Amino acid sequence: MSDWEDINRLHTRDRVAPPPGDAVRMSVMAGVDMSMVPFDYTFYDLLIQCVNDGLVPVARIDDACAGS
Repeated sequence: MSDWEDINRLHTRDRVAPPPGDAVRMSVMAGVDMSMVPFDYTFYDLLIQCVNDGLVPVARIDDACAGS
């Protein structure tokens, strides 16, 4: 689970992810299963795009949904 806005901050503050989608890809592939930002569906939209572009495998989403 992410801390408040930290996925987006990889793009805006830390500048390690030039486009916002890279921040989502990096965090999900590092093990983040949930973004903690209410009323903002950017994470969801960017994650769908990453999956559609083949940057995040569906198996990673399945793993996140399986629980512990």
